[in-house]
Amino acid sequence: MNQMWKGNYRRSVPKKAEKRRTLMTMGYKALVKVLDREFSLFVRLSAADNSGLVRCVTCNSIHFWKEAMTLGHYISRSHHSVRWNLRNVGAQCVRCNSYHGGEQHKMREHLISLHGEEAVKAVEALADMNKTETADTLREKVIEYRAKVKRLKREKGL
Repeated sequence: MNQMWKGNYRRSVPKKAEKRRTLMTMGYKALVKVLDREFSLFVRLSAADNSGLVRCVTCNSIHFWKEAMTLGHYISRSHHSVRWNLRNVGAQCVRCNSYHGGEQHKMREHLISLHGEEAVKAVEALADMNKTETADTLREKVIEYRAKVKRLKREKGL
């Protein structure tokens, strides 16, 4: 750590601010993290009304889209083949998603009512495939969802 003496006291000299990383310089793990964030914002904003309120898909409680709401997955995020699939996710409150383990049975019921049983079975089958995205595909999805989030914020005035 750089140090500088001033009188009899030693103080730290702050390092120069690191340059902001661009999508092209990010590694795979960093891209996954960025895409997770953008995808979550998109799903929660899509579920929000014009005042920003979202109903939890599992308990029907209502919260502001960016405070007590999270992105819940029916099939775990560890299955990359369905991690960013819109037929596998829904807006859930923190209580349901974190403290109640995601309420998978209720999430499945919600997804069936929204997309139909055949679509949910297709997602379940897709989850069994061992598929991972390339870094280039992740970059494209980040750009796509950033644009969608920007558009939704503008449309809803949020």
